[in-house]
Amino acid sequence: MEDLDKAIELTTNSPAKTRITRNAALVLKSRVALFEATWEKYHAGTALVPNGSGWPGAEKEYGQNYQFPNDEGTAEGEINFFLDEAMDAASQVADAVELTSNNKTMPDDGSANDYYDMFASHDPSEYSEVIMYREYSLSLNATHHFNHYMYHGGNTGYTAQFEKAFLMENGLPWYDANSGYAGDDYISDTKTGRDWRWQLFMKAPGDVKATENITTPETFPTAPRVYISDSRNATSTGYIQGKGHSMDYNDQVLGQDQTAFVVYRAAEAYLNYIEASYLRYGNLNDTKLDTYWRKLRQRAGVDEDYNSTIAATDMAQEAENDWGAYSHGQIVDATLYNIRRERRCEFIGEGFRYMDLIRWRAMDQLNGYQLKGAKIFGPMEDLFVDSETGESLLKYDQADEADNNVSSPSDGDYLLPNRKTSTNEYYNGFYFFEAHYLYPIAVQHFLITSSDGASVDDSPIYQNPGWPIVSGATCE
Repeated sequence: MEDLDKAIELTTNSPAKTRITRNAALVLKSRVALFEATWEKYHAGTALVPNGSGWPGAEKEYGQNYQFPNDEGTAEGEINFFLDEAMDAASQVADAVELTSNNKTMPDDGSANDYYDMFASHDPSEYSEVIMYREYSLSLNATHHFNHYMYHGGNTGYTAQFEKAFLMENGLPWYDANSGYAGDDYISDTKTGRDWRWQLFMKAPGDVKATENITTPETFPTAPRVYISDSRNATSTGYIQGKGHSMDYNDQVLGQDQTAFVVYRAAEAYLNYIEASYLRYGNLNDTKLDTYWRKLRQRAGVDEDYNSTIAATDMAQEAENDWGAYSHGQIVDATLYNIRRERRCEFIGEGFRYMDLIRWRAMDQLNGYQLKGAKIFGPMEDLFVDSETGESLLKYDQADEADNNVSSPSDGDYLLPNRKTSTNEYYNGFYFFEAHYLYPIAVQHFLITSSDGASVDDSPIYQNPGWPIVSGATCE
């Protein structure tokens, strides 16, 4: 935190968004502070925080009679300190930087939409929300391959559980009787009347792949390619990732993608403040929180009244589809959940999810959890027919399970990507161990910090809980 404060002191907000700026340092500070506050809050009392039961640091000299370094010397005081720091840093950015607008137009016909284009352009410096981005250049031989693989599916995809997280435009969850949810019999139906983050950043069958520098635009196949093993031309779930998908065909050519990567943007500051404020004070009586949340929802094309959403939230329903409905094995309150939902939906495809899940301690309840893909065994099944042979493209329950390309309908209507064959490591679902909230510290670090360079017991550092100090060993 001191290092970040020094960076904030020594930097300015120059126009060059490919460089570190004061706002970038502020966003990172708010991220770090919120992470530490929530880690200490949700892992409280365990070996993963100082003074928790079984905390290994207590065995070290510096860990005996440990006190948290805040004015109160308490765990609660430490959490509040970091929440205050997160709010202060985040509000400095959120008050000064406006969100990029969403004009609610799809990119399929070549229409410009700043919210979509902010993630799919070569130079996002013109967008107010962008604080820092990484630039690529074909002339400098600095390119990547994201769009080349996403153009064909990339053997990846969002889950059906993620689809259920997105609200309708009227602010209601999909299961509410008045939501207007069109169902998920077909992938494209899930976009109808939905949060624009799902409409824009999930590529459905029939969506156009590129509109620039291509004579005859292609579309994503009517039958999503969940049934082929070619990693370039497949989609593992049917819900293809679309954030950062350039509509310029030149970016789809292998080795020519120059689409920039947004490293920091102001929306994170908005979200960090909202979560920190609610955790700090336990209510929504904060003008800044209200302003930031309404702006995020307005940009998403969702009714701004978050209180109506909270009132309509059924946590039993949400808990079936969102690990973030839990902390330390317990379901959280509907207000906090909707703050987490906002974060999950805003950061679609940006890589924040794992960091959020571990700081919330949101994986204790995993006990055979199965990820789901699209609903392939319903009306959509009629689409999976070989035009030449008339046979189904979906192979399951084969005599040799190695010939299976999808899960069995006996497992339900939804594709279960990990249950095609019993040899899959996750065939029986996801399980979780507390030790996995942290990585093990390498044996070499204990050796180089020990007094004799040979005895790990003399090292001043301690191994993360649940992990032995043995090279290549699994957790206990």
